[in-house]
Amino acid sequence: MATFTKRQRKQGARWTARVRINGREVTKTWPTKSAAETWARAQETAIETGEFVETGRGLIFADLIDAFVQHRQHVKRPLGKTGSNVLTRLKDEHGLEPASTLTAPFWRKHVLRRMADGATSQTAVGDLAYAASVLAHAKREGLVTDAGGPATARAHIADEGLRTSSRRRERRISDDELDALLAACDTITSSVPLGAIVRFALATSMRRGEILRMRRTDVDEAERIVLIRNRKHPTDRDRVDESPLMPAHSLWPRWDALEIIKAQPKGEIVFPYQGDTVGERFEKACEVAKLDGVVFHLLRHESLSRYAELRRFDLLRLQLIGGHRDIRHLTRYAKLSARALAKEVEPRPADPAPAAKPTGVQAAGRA
Repeated sequence: MATFTKRQRKQGARWTARVRINGREVTKTWPTKSAAETWARAQETAIETGEFVETGRGLIFADLIDAFVQHRQHVKRPLGKTGSNVLTRLKDEHGLEPASTLTAPFWRKHVLRRMADGATSQTAVGDLAYAASVLAHAKREGLVTDAGGPATARAHIADEGLRTSSRRRERRISDDELDALLAACDTITSSVPLGAIVRFALATSMRRGEILRMRRTDVDEAERIVLIRNRKHPTDRDRVDESPLMPAHSLWPRWDALEIIKAQPKGEIVFPYQGDTVGERFEKACEVAKLDGVVFHLLRHESLSRYAELRRFDLLRLQLIGGHRDIRHLTRYAKLSARALAKEVEPRPADPAPAAKPTGVQAAGRA
């Protein structure tokens, strides 16, 4: 049976024909519907007579993306917001490209074109990671034979001296900036308790999504711990961690995480708000406080950095608070301040200077 899909692109409409008979499938895109129908009838005849020998040829990139998205949903690992947006954009831009043309030169041109449109090299190269995942899945399913185009393109781009990875966040939030930010959060009129959410993020180092998914049943008030479900991890999406709810401290954290939870209206979800809404309110607060380069995720970096500046928190304790599977990942988050560390260390009296030993002449005189 043949199906026909009309696809719009800048050069005009194209028609994709897909033939499925007796477990055999073939897809190809044509400039007109009549051409697609003629080709589909020929493929149906070839399959029914046993003359069909092509498997997977004629597939386009949109087919590979659809197969990848369906697979992720089937294994209960659906794409996040960023991944969905990137694949939607790639599908709009290159969905009609035959699978055989998705080579390293093709992806290199994609990166250069995005850079010409104003994207940074690391942002443009980020598309290649998602394209590589799509092609890797297609190769496992036998739809393509070569999935190395994006990786090879990334290597070529690095050889040309372009940056292919994002820079580490070096931004810290000073005490004055933090006070200005919290004042702005408290003055913005909204149904979202932005000040409480920001203070909770700073006290716990939790990500925005983890905070907004938190349920009352996940909180153990007696033990002062919270269960964090679906914590970000490349392979273990069902991971559940126990994280401490630290009490307020004169140094850090300044706010009691458990008391913030208790102060919220009763309900199944502690903070029942949409991530986009919280993000928009936070951006507005940063504008009011006149802060540049501050995003919500920077709160996690700042929180872990301040915990790291306290002598009572070693690497294992920081790993528990941050929920990092690999302790080396802490180096991307905890950025110590030399000034803060110098002030935090308690001074002690200097050791007395050792008495000078008498010389040979002095010793003889004493004798």
